[in-house]
Amino acid sequence: MKKKAYLLFHLNLFFSSIEKKNRLIVIKNCYYPILNIPKLFKIPVNLEASANTLLEIEKLDKDFIVSLKNLISKNLVNLIGSGYNQIISPIIPEEINDQNLKIGNKYYKKIFGLKPKIALINEMAFSKDLIPIYIKNGYKSVIIDIDNISNIRQKETNQKLKKPFTYKGKNLDIIFASSFLFQEFQNCVYGDVSIKNYQKNINNLKKNIYSILPIYSGDAEIFNNRVKRFKAERIKTHDEWKRVYKILNLLISENNLEFILLNQNREYNTLKNIVITDGANPIIVKKQPKYNISRWAVSGKSSQKINTLCYKFLKNKILLIPKMGKFSFYKTMIDLWSSDYRTHITKKKWSNFLKKINFINNQIKQHKIKDTNNFNKSKDIKSIFYSNEKNFLNIKTKNINLILNIRRGLAIEHLSFESQKFKNFIGTLHRDEINSIYDGFDYYSGNTTHEIISDLNKFSDLKKVKPHIFENEKEIKIVSNQSNEISYIKKIINIKKDKEEIIINTIYKTKKKVLGSLKINNITFLNIDDKRISYQCKNGGKADYEYLLDEFFDHTLPPSKFVSLNNGLGCTDSKIRFKIGKNIINFEWDNSENYVMPCIQYKKVKNKKLLRLFFSNQEYDDTSFPIKLNNEFKLKITPGN
Repeated sequence: MKKKAYLLFHLNLFFSSIEKKNRLIVIKNCYYPILNIPKLFKIPVNLEASANTLLEIEKLDKDFIVSLKNLISKNLVNLIGSGYNQIISPIIPEEINDQNLKIGNKYYKKIFGLKPKIALINEMAFSKDLIPIYIKNGYKSVIIDIDNISNIRQKETNQKLKKPFTYKGKNLDIIFASSFLFQEFQNCVYGDVSIKNYQKNINNLKKNIYSILPIYSGDAEIFNNRVKRFKAERIKTHDEWKRVYKILNLLISENNLEFILLNQNREYNTLKNIVITDGANPIIVKKQPKYNISRWAVSGKSSQKINTLCYKFLKNKILLIPKMGKFSFYKTMIDLWSSDYRTHITKKKWSNFLKKINFINNQIKQHKIKDTNNFNKSKDIKSIFYSNEKNFLNIKTKNINLILNIRRGLAIEHLSFESQKFKNFIGTLHRDEINSIYDGFDYYSGNTTHEIISDLNKFSDLKKVKPHIFENEKEIKIVSNQSNEISYIKKIINIKKDKEEIIINTIYKTKKKVLGSLKINNITFLNIDDKRISYQCKNGGKADYEYLLDEFFDHTLPPSKFVSLNNGLGCTDSKIRFKIGKNIINFEWDNSENYVMPCIQYKKVKNKKLLRLFFSNQEYDDTSFPIKLNNEFKLKITPGN
C-alpha cells in the first residue's frame, strides 16, 4: 500500500537578503524548476506564496503566472495562501492580521480567479489567537510545524481527530509540516546526506505521527541559489534541482510514496488529545528553539524600534487614513510589518525601508505633552518614611503599601493593595528564602538588567541611589538617576493617592552602540507556592486567552551561545494579567511608545516556586546588529477585580 506524502514549496521574492535586481534570477533558477515537477514528472505540487510575491512575479515574468494558472487548472498544482505579505502574526494586532488575509484573498482572486482554502502560517509562527481570523477569512485548514508541539515530541499516538479547532460553529483543520523532514530533504539535495541514507530515514519514520508525510515544506529560493544570509554558506557543487527530481522519483519507485495535493486530501494530520500551545509555549515557530519569536520582535537591525513605530502608526490611523486612503494605509502597514525587514536585510533594502517608515512618521504631528501636575518636593509626612537604617523607603496610602530598596536602585521590596488585603504578591525574593547554592540570588522587582555581549559586560540598576520625592494632590513621585561608562538610567515611580495604581517609568540610554539582552521593569512574584497560577494575554487575536502554569519553563534560557531567548509572548494589546489563587494583578504599557516582548520564567528552586515576568527591549541572535539604545518604558501595575 502506498504511503501518502506531499511537497510544499514556499515562494518569497521579498526574502530579506535577496536584492530587487536579483528577483528575475530567482524566478528563473528557483521557481520555474518547481513547475517542471508536475510538468515533466506528473508529481503534484503544493505551492505557497504571498499575494505580494505573486504580484511581483506577474510584473516581472507574466509567463510564469500563465504556466502556474494552467497547472492549477489541471489539478497538478495547489495554491496555498498566506495573506498579502509575510508577517509574524502573534506579535501583531488582530486588525492587521485580519487585513493581511483579506487583502491577500482579494489579489489571489484577481490573479487566479480563486481564494485558497488552505493557508501556510507565516514562518509557522502560530498561536491559538489566530484561529478565528483564518476561519473568518474563509480558510478551511492551516499548516503548522509538528516538531515544536511539545507533547507530540514526548508522547506519540495513533489516534486521529478531524477538525480540532472551531469558531462560531465553523471548523479549521490542522495539516502538519515538519522542520525535521524539510531540513533532511535540504541536506540530501545539497549532498550532505546520501540519497540511500535519506531513503532509509524516510522508511524508518514512525508513521503513526503522520497520515501524510510532509516530505518538503520549506523555501524555494535555496536550491541552485544562495541567499547570502551568512558569511559562510554552502558552495554549490551540482545542479540541485536535478538532484531534487532524482530524489522524488526514487521516493515514488522505491519508497512507495504517493504525492498528493493537500486540497484533495480527506485525511488530516491531526492527533487526539494534543495541545498545540500552552502556558510554556503560547507561540510556536518552525525549526529549532534558536529560531523563535524574539527573532522578529526585539532582534534584527532595530526590530524593537520599528515595531514601536508600526504600533504608533496603527494607533494614529485616524490621522493617516485621510492622507493615505484606507486600502493604501492597511497595505502599507502590512508591508512595514513584513518579517523580511526584521532579519538578514541588505544595506540597500534597509536604507529604503528607513526612508519609507520615516516618511510616514513625519506625517504624524508630534505635540509635546506638558506636565501640568505641578509636583512639589515632598516634605516630611507620615505616609513617606525611611526604615532599616534608611535602606528602605516606605510609601503608604489608604490603597497601597510600597517599599523601595534604596541600596538597590529603588527595586520594589514589597508591593500590596488594599483590595487584596495588603498581601504581598510583587517584590523581592531574597537568597536566604531559597537556600540554594545554584539559585541563591536575590530576585528583584522593578529593576533593569542589560547583558551586553558586544562588550562582555553586564549592567543593572541595582546600585545605591538618592531618591528625590515629589507630590501633589493626586500622586507621589519618586525619582532616581544613575550613570556609568556605558549607559544612563532614570527611574520615575508614580504612586496614585486615590486609587490602586503605580507606574514605573524607566528611561534607559546607551552612550554607544551595543548588542545584548535588555530587560526593563522586571517583576518577581511572591507568596505563590500553594496557589493556582495562570496568565491571560492576546497573541495576535481579538480575545484574551488564559494559560495555566502547570509545568515549569524558562523563556529567558538561551538556546545557544548566540541566541539570548527561546520564546516569549505577543501581548499585542500591551497587556498581561496574572491570576494567583483568587488574586489578579494587571500589567499595562503602550507598545506604540515603547514596544516590548514579555517573557516568563517559572521554575522550582528547592521547595519554592520562582515566577518572574520580564519585558525584553533588546535580544540577540544571528540577525542582530549593535545599536545605540534610547528606551522609555512605562509599566502600570494594578490589582484586578
